[in-house]
Amino acid sequence: MTNLRSAKKNIAVAFAGVAGVVFLASLPSQMACKKSQTLTIVNPDASSRSEIVEIPLGDVGEISHVLGKDGKPAIHQVLDIDGSRTLLLLADVPPGGAVKYSLVLGESAKTDGAADQIQCYGRYVPERKDDYAWDNDRVAFRIYGPALAATPGEITGSGVDAWSKKVPYSIIDKWYAKWQAGEDYHTDHGEGMDAYNVGASRGCGGTGVFSGGKIYASGVWKSQRTLATGPLRVVFEVEYAPYKYGNVTVTETKRVSLDRGSFFNRFQTTLQIEGADTVPFIVGVVMQPNSEDPIQGQGWVALMEPEAAHGRVGTAAILKDGQVIIAENHALLLRQAKNGDAIEHLAGTCWTGEGSFPDLKAWAEYTRTMAETDKQPLTVTLSK
Repeated sequence: MTNLRSAKKNIAVAFAGVAGVVFLASLPSQMACKKSQTLTIVNPDASSRSEIVEIPLGDVGEISHVLGKDGKPAIHQVLDIDGSRTLLLLADVPPGGAVKYSLVLGESAKTDGAADQIQCYGRYVPERKDDYAWDNDRVAFRIYGPALAATPGEITGSGVDAWSKKVPYSIIDKWYAKWQAGEDYHTDHGEGMDAYNVGASRGCGGTGVFSGGKIYASGVWKSQRTLATGPLRVVFEVEYAPYKYGNVTVTETKRVSLDRGSFFNRFQTTLQIEGADTVPFIVGVVMQPNSEDPIQGQGWVALMEPEAAHGRVGTAAILKDGQVIIAENHALLLRQAKNGDAIEHLAGTCWTGEGSFPDLKAWAEYTRTMAETDKQPLTVTLSK
């Protein structure tokens, strides 16, 4: 028996569109003779948890199905990244309770119906000057690339741009195709819009160093690779050129993931530092003019832009042990980091036009809940 920990991907809002997932109508008759393992997920909280758990598969063979307590197939995704296989499972666990799933081993089964419209998707977008864009059923994001940075007059950086959407399906390919056809994605045509101004700022969760009252950060990404897309998670990695502050050189490599149903990305930033033992590492969220004062707590901060014709855009960031400071038109989460650290943080967005969060108070409460539950993941046990 192996004790594992769940992925810290906590979703406090009901999953949009989960009921529309296409499952197999019936299981193959050979199912009864296939080997299986039992997966038990325990919720230590006094509130219900709906989230994606991850289970390292190690030497577990190929998975044919994952069956829930009712014997029906449960939605799942298998990641195979750099030779490491991980099972992702969408789990709903009652307060203080436990649920069991069966991992049926064998050749992966295929559905014969229409594909699930909800996908966690991301890709390199060379047709829009090297953007990298990604989305799930709730939110969408992009970061800028080398071709845009090389364009005269463009203001760019490594900040994260937040897009607002109100449809469960991916809009990435559709919006870029419409942009190529001359349609403006800064205007809501029924699916959402890009109403966020990132420029050279940290945007929605960009990172850097804060020293002498000033933010130092890398430029646009220099390399990118998509690691996984699917019904539960998109994962990609970007590497940035070194940047300096004083005599110190910092290089960042980021692995970014976005889960189904979540308003928050998870970033893992690996640092290479030359010239100092530690650096004052920051996660930043830009403060747009005339925004409400941020609401903050231990290791988190939430903001919301002023009312506009399209509604209001909220942003937030979570960094364990991060100290909140306000500087250079940003809300920053600050902590010390050393060479080789792989620092995790969460950053996300909401839009009143989507309907889940009507104001900053509601958005801040969701952010606080995310920060708290992220410290106490579900417990997962896999047994034969």
